[in-house]
Amino acid sequence: SLARAGQLQVTLQARASMPDSQALQWYADAIQAHLLLARDDSSNGETLLHRVLATALTTRNLQWDITGSRGLQRLTLARLLLARGRAQEAWNVANVFDSPVAMVYLVYLPASLELREQAARAVGDVAAATRYRSRLAAFQSAP
Repeated sequence: SLARAGQLQVTLQARASMPDSQALQWYADAIQAHLLLARDDSSNGETLLHRVLATALTTRNLQWDITGSRGLQRLTLARLLLARGRAQEAWNVANVFDSPVAMVYLVYLPASLELREQAARAVGDVAAATRYRSRLAAFQSAP
């Protein structure tokens, strides 16, 4: 529920302000961003998602950590940008899902391919849209 998520965000925010706990700040910000979006505050939610994605993390966080990779926040931001008619920005945000650095991005690959196809079509790049559609079809038909 939103109330429980809000409580978690407050707890993380308090712990993030303690010495040697800066890593918790991006978790608190990520939860706050999703809470803002759930409360129809997409402007502040977008701002916070940008901040979350700009937070430097260690390679360990990126490679295998499902939350540390920030894939959910990246996909959410890309969807928000596309919905706002900012297709090129959405495409740029979602292109990171092809990176081999974060193995957990495979979880988000189908949704990101679909989003990138839509973004490519929106900016008039039919060839790229066709490539994304083909990759998605291949991914979905794999055993």
